[in-house]
Amino acid sequence: FTRGSSHDEYAAYTEDNDAYKRSMERLARKWETAKGLMPAPHISISDDAVKTGVIYFGTSTHAVQEAVDDLAQAGIVLNTMRIKGFPFQDKVLEFIDQHDQIFVVEQNRDGQMRTLLINELPIVPEKLTSITHFDGTPIDARSIAKAVEDKLAVQNQHQNCKGGAQ
Repeated sequence: FTRGSSHDEYAAYTEDNDAYKRSMERLARKWETAKGLMPAPHISISDDAVKTGVIYFGTSTHAVQEAVDDLAQAGIVLNTMRIKGFPFQDKVLEFIDQHDQIFVVEQNRDGQMRTLLINELPIVPEKLTSITHFDGTPIDARSIAKAVEDKLAVQNQHQNCKGGAQ
């Protein structure tokens, strides 16, 4: 058995397969409708030519904005998107598709937002890099900027190694 009993459209008990299928299809339609009702993400494109972005949400907002400003002063320009709701609107996928690399700033150990993005959207997981902050202190711009710089430096080293091996 793969499921127990269920309810039909009128909340009446049923074990009818067709009623169960209709209920599941109805839930799928509701999920799609909910995407259009969620608040739109806030997207800031600093430069259309920039192919690196940052996704953030919630209480990391001010720290990310400060970090992005600090990084820009150091010559690292990033486009940003603040996610404001789930299920994700189509604009979330569009932003990810427009970039080669995305840093996802999160305040938990497990990178749950990155996981949600990978599970819900047709994207290449390697495109998303988590920047996590979970030491019990409020997230700050300095730690975000340093994490971005460190990850970009490692990637540049890998690219230089690949380029030299050819």
